Amino acid sequence: MDLFEECIKALKDPKVILSDELTEQDFETPNNKFPITSWARIEWDKVPQKESIETYEIYIIG
Repeated sequence: MDLFEECIKALKDPKVILSDELTEQDFETPNNKFPITSWARIEWDKVPQKESIETYEIYIIG
């Protein structure tokens, strides 16, 4: 059994294995919606609509 098969076996149902084409589309979607720098970060200065979050709360479940 190779590593890919082990990973698939370890995942619980339901699981979906995407084709190479769909995987590429999923990775391209954020790149099409956000300007990405050459060092793989969102270029926030070029995003027209954004909000600054001043505070946040952490919820611990369990």
